[in-house]
Amino acid sequence: MSDRIEAIIDALRKKLLDAAVRGELVDHDNREEPASALLERIAAERSRLIREKKIKKPKSSSRIERRDGHFYESVDGSTPVCIDDELPFVIPDSWEWVRMGEISESALGKTLDQKKNTGEFYPYICNINVRQDGISLCTLKKTRFEQDELEKYSLALGDLLVCEGGDIGRAAVWEQDLPMRYQKALHRIRFFGKISPHYIRDVMELYKFSKELDKFCKGVTIKHLAQPELRKIFIPLPPLQEQHRIADALERHLKQLDILRESHRRMRRILHETPTSLRQQLLQAAIEGKLVAQDPKEEPASALLERIAKERAALPGKRKAAPQSRIERRSGGIFEIFPDGSEKDISDEIPFDIPKSWEWVRLETVCTYIQRGKSPKYSEIVKIPVISQKCIQWSGFTIEKARFIDPKSLSSYNRERFLEDGDLLLNSTGTGTIGRMAIYMSDLNPYGVALADGHVTVVRPYKDFVLNRFICTLFASPQIQSQIEKRSDGSTNQIEFSLSKVKETLVPLPPLQEQQRIVQRLEELLPLVSQA
Repeated sequence: MSDRIEAIIDALRKKLLDAAVRGELVDHDNREEPASALLERIAAERSRLIREKKIKKPKSSSRIERRDGHFYESVDGSTPVCIDDELPFVIPDSWEWVRMGEISESALGKTLDQKKNTGEFYPYICNINVRQDGISLCTLKKTRFEQDELEKYSLALGDLLVCEGGDIGRAAVWEQDLPMRYQKALHRIRFFGKISPHYIRDVMELYKFSKELDKFCKGVTIKHLAQPELRKIFIPLPPLQEQHRIADALERHLKQLDILRESHRRMRRILHETPTSLRQQLLQAAIEGKLVAQDPKEEPASALLERIAKERAALPGKRKAAPQSRIERRSGGIFEIFPDGSEKDISDEIPFDIPKSWEWVRLETVCTYIQRGKSPKYSEIVKIPVISQKCIQWSGFTIEKARFIDPKSLSSYNRERFLEDGDLLLNSTGTGTIGRMAIYMSDLNPYGVALADGHVTVVRPYKDFVLNRFICTLFASPQIQSQIEKRSDGSTNQIEFSLSKVKETLVPLPPLQEQQRIVQRLEELLPLVSQA
């Protein structure tokens, strides 16, 4: 049944793509400039670029004309030949058929030479970065580029990248206004006349589905799409404004199908997994930005960090916190910039992609206070409880197992040591309990005040910018727990997650309103998982 559902979703996707590139998905507007006029402007633009020596003159050129309901092609000025039998389907009257090479300039990327020892290392896009849902920068590779190669193999905003081999025809649009290069396994296609690269990407996906691309592939055992054959591909070209309407409508409809597919797969996992693994998946989805939708109208996390920095700088006297490092996502990787201006590529530390409106931060950047408790001198005087590991459970905070401090020793504790409502309590030592976190709730403490012992780290986020419940979610997630396990020191009997490593913990930060939606959604779902 599950395979059948996947097949139905694939069939719906193909049907949508097919309707789009046949002109059946959106309405036509007779007031719009027809595709024939667009092609005339493209021809003029290409001629100008050739005269200015900005592009090379193609080895051959094609012109396709519609006559009496039929299409005729003339190659290099030869006698026009009817090509109706070569065209894959019928298109509307305001559209035109055109070869890919007539509306674009294309090139293959850099050939990689592992023995080369000159030039500087730069990141590049390869075919594994080109995905159906876009171009991923999470697993970029680097190679040497000479200075004159940087421009030759650079991408521009709106370039279409198409896989030359492997999953031939898989395509994605470069949408980052950042410097980036690409390797030989990819065709870089740059369109004339402001043609929508997203529309052409959708045409390529349909051709992959329908095997139309097979006609243009070369090779027996290992097939590939060579440059001359890429230029020959027939493109059904709508008027310019209609291209953008088609691409926008397809994006909306296909996104719904992707949601349907993911819901189906999630349901399959639910049927085969335990409540524990379901809980872990929910928490992991939450910290990767996959549990709730992003809202572009919301203030991004970068703005939160700016306000935190201002508040930190405004603290008086001794309370003024030291400047913190900041993390930037760039085309060449993810870099940490330190207060002295130095920087480090930390791409290898980044475990997964996050939404554009999120930011990676070190935990101390979003906290006013992170400090280990002190080992106390206990007494039988029931006055001020000391929170130990036993008081911190994933199910929440409890005061019942706390012991009490000797009042005579309180002179060694400053004011900040006393717990505040909403503080996060992190178990920092011990086998099996390390990494466990709970929120201190003052209304569960009948004694009014409390302290933490030396096995507990107190984490106090900026309350106006970061939800303690979201940080608690982060620390409960499999990824952060794995990070704690790998970075803890000590013997088998006693391990420790040191204060410096707590502060350096790498966490993803969403916008504040999205934090609230994530926490609310988890509060709805986690009880259901526990009952499974």
